[in-house]
Formats: sequence, structure tokens, C-alpha cells
Amino acid sequence: MSHATLIDLWFVLTAGLLFLHIGLGSIDLGVCTLSLITPDKDSETLLGSIDTIWHANQTWLVVLGGTLFGAFPVIYSEVLSRLYGLVIVLLAMLAMRGIGLEYRHHAANPRRSRLFAGCGALAAIVAEGLILGTLIVGAPAPGSRLAGLSALIRPEVLPTVLFLIFTALLTAGAWLLKELDDEHPLRPMARRSMMAGAVGVLAFATYICRQMLAAWRIDAAELHGLYMSLAAVAFAALVLMTVSMQKSWRGSQVPWALVVVGVALAACAGTARFAMQTPGAADFAASREALVFLTWTSALLLPPLIAFQIFQYRLQRRGADVSTTESGGQEPSAGPE
Repeated sequence: MSHATLIDLWFVLTAGLLFLHIGLGSIDLGVCTLSLITPDKDSETLLGSIDTIWHANQTWLVVLGGTLFGAFPVIYSEVLSRLYGLVIVLLAMLAMRGIGLEYRHHAANPRRSRLFAGCGALAAIVAEGLILGTLIVGAPAPGSRLAGLSALIRPEVLPTVLFLIFTALLTAGAWLLKELDDEHPLRPMARRSMMAGAVGVLAFATYICRQMLAAWRIDAAELHGLYMSLAAVAFAALVLMTVSMQKSWRGSQVPWALVVVGVALAACAGTARFAMQTPGAADFAASREALVFLTWTSALLLPPLIAFQIFQYRLQRRGADVSTTESGGQEPSAGPE
């Protein structure tokens, strides 16, 4: 297999891992964020719905980081050398979210723990949006004392932040519609979250693609076929998502939400890959020997990770209905507020 073919293979694989990280990870980040605007008696129901899946969802962030380190070391070094301040903030906020989720059952003040989970999740979404947005529009010069934190005052990275926020609203809303009873009072909020998220994801993905076309001086006509094909898929997914909200629908809304996210990421990834079709594009990737080694290693390691993810979701499916019905959204008996 040639070096160019291996680069294409690993670009597609990295894009797939980014989809798994953003698509699945945004479920629990979005649910935690929505818990900030729900009454105390209902927020525990929301957080309880992700107890068995959030660990597995965050696995893909680690896998994505390892993939960038091995396959695209230049991009990896760009993130850690110029944006390490944002990376530290991201990891700290993910830890804060995890502390809130893990200890809320044992805390003397569960409300405070739920607040930790929600605020940590929202801050993690913003931090990751700043990182991705900075990579799209261009990182600051090496040695910047702000270590990437200057992205906080760069309006051009805001669309990427909003894209991730709407992604979280979309996937969290779809997840809650699947988990909550038909008559649960939070279902209207979940519907609004899902539909607003879908519109926002597609709108800001379109804007981000326009940013990339302008920044990298690409003629949009050269990608017209890709964009039209993805637009057709997105329209079909939106129709099915709308139909899935009918009471007669007995399936899950999550797959259609993930299709919308996948379409948006595919448009951005396709634009980025087209920009990399230049004589110097191979400089971003590792050597052929390193990519061959990574290919064989991934063939051994990825299937167990995927199997573990499937197991976690099956475990959630078995226990969610019983857990939600028995708790009735009531406060766990961990202690006084």
C-alpha cells in the first residue's frame, strides 16, 4: 500500500474517530448541560440516564488523541505546543464533569454535584470548540504566553463553539426522547432541544465549510457534488427525525441525530481533505512505516473498543426503563440539600 493511500486511509479513520468522539461524547455532555436548566427533582433523572455510558463515550477522545499522535504528528504538536492552555482547560472541565457525576449519589449536597457536572460539561464543550475553531482559522504564533487562551477573544472561532453546543443539544435531546417515558414532563424540552440542535448543527457546519473554503482558497464549485449529496442525506435524516417524534414511533431518535452530526462532520472533513491534496500535504502525516504499524495495531485494538461501547449501550437499554420508573425522577437519599 502506497504512502498516499495510507494517508487517505488514516484521514478517513481519524474523521471516523472524531465522529465517534463528538457524536457519542456530546450525548452525555449535552444531558449534563440540559440538567442545568431543569428543576432539581428532574435533573437526577437526566443524569441517571447516562450513568452507564459516559465512561465509554469519553474513551474516543483518548483514542483520537493517540491517532493524531501516531498518524498526524504535525497536527498533534500544533495542538499541544500552541494550544496547551485550552487542552488543560478541556481536561480539567471533563474531570469536573466526572466528579459531579460520580459523587452526586454520595454527596451531602447532591445539587452541588449536579451543578459541577453541568458546568463542567458546558465548559468542556466550549473549550473543545475553541481548540477545533483555532485549528480551522489558524493557531497563534509559537511561544504565545496565552497558550491558546487568546481564542476566547477571537470571534472567528465562535461558529465552531456554537456547532458543538448545538451538537450536544441535538444528541442529548434525541437520547432523552429515547429514555424518558411517553408522558414525562421533560419530553417537550427534549423535542425542542433535538430540533433546534439539528438546525443549528447544519447551519453552523455550512458556515464552517465557508470559513474553510475562504481560508484555504478553495473553489466551492469543485466540491459541489459532495455538498449536494450530503445535503440530500441531511434532508432525509431531518424528515425521519421529525417523523420519529410521533407517538406511534417506537424506534430511537438517536440514529437520525447521529446521521445529522455525521453529515455535518463529513462536509467539514471533505473540505479539509480537499485542501490537503497539495504537494506538501504528506508532511502532515507520519512515515509510511509508522502508518503501516498503526494500521495493524488498530486492527487489533479497535474491535474490542467498539464491542465495549456496544455492551455499555446494551446495558443501559436493559436497565434504563426500570431505573427511571422506580426513581420517578426523585432525589436519591444521599443526604439533605
